[in-house]
Amino acid sequence: MDNALLSRRVGPAVALLGGVMGLWHVVTPHYDAAALADAEAALLHDTHPRPTHRFVQAGWHPLHTLIVGDGPPLVMLHGHGGGVGVWHRNLSELSNYFRLYAIDWLGWGRSARPPFHGDAASARRWWVDSLEAWRQAIGLERFVLLGHSLGGWLAAEYALAHPHRVDHLVLMNTAGLVGEVDRRKSLLYVISPQRIVRAAGPLGPHLVTSNRALELQQNEAVQEALTAYYYHLSMAPLSGQSAFQAILSPTEWQLPIVPRADGLSMPLTIFWGMEDRLLSILQAHYLELRVPHAKLVLFPHAAHSPHAEDVTQFHDAMRAIRFSDA
Repeated sequence: MDNALLSRRVGPAVALLGGVMGLWHVVTPHYDAAALADAEAALLHDTHPRPTHRFVQAGWHPLHTLIVGDGPPLVMLHGHGGGVGVWHRNLSELSNYFRLYAIDWLGWGRSARPPFHGDAASARRWWVDSLEAWRQAIGLERFVLLGHSLGGWLAAEYALAHPHRVDHLVLMNTAGLVGEVDRRKSLLYVISPQRIVRAAGPLGPHLVTSNRALELQQNEAVQEALTAYYYHLSMAPLSGQSAFQAILSPTEWQLPIVPRADGLSMPLTIFWGMEDRLLSILQAHYLELRVPHAKLVLFPHAAHSPHAEDVTQFHDAMRAIRFSDA
């Protein structure tokens, strides 16, 4: 086939593909910080008392923080791809027993999303140092620290680095306890659900609805706000995801907690939803065996997110921690 004929055949196809991609780019909504803030506000509309929003300067970067309630301080760290809005079913109840500080950690939520370039140790320092800078800026001396999933790994890393600051560590369906990972699931998170939503173009919100069907069913009153919240989180710059990819590869977790768990000298409670399909419950047992003073609380009717899937047991368990530490 001569070049002229090839050009006549390929040229229109390339032009058509370029046109389709250009149209896809035009009709796909892009990151809108105001839309994310509006979705978060709608999600937290019924929270009482109303939380205070602060952008706390933690070193070089501001961390978005919700503050509400009275009592001993409880710092709450969300999981992969989340933000402070994931606690929307918990803030009102827990604020009766704690002064809550729910943080969008660096690279996620409405906190700063600076570019990240580095290895696993750099990612750990990036997050742990930002949390310590946040603590200094907010003026807390000691606190209960609760982390979910990836936020649980960060909570454990902070507790290992600054044990004298943590009165009680609560790890909920925590990622990164062991180095071994399910390769199919780890590959999904290396690619990132957020990138998949972005690649879906105008179909992104429908993909969020499909992927989070169970959670949306359990939150009928705020389905629209919750869908919008997760969608706009997905559209935001992926700096936290870049740091996460330095820690998780398709074959292993680079900095597992269990081999170093002897350093968790503070009271430790492990929450685990027994229906979790993402992380094996064996990881909770490995951590319990490694830390003799740890207490394991199982949630028979919850999967990966007990705080959202069995709120009654979650609140009861947190209330027990509040008064056991009194």
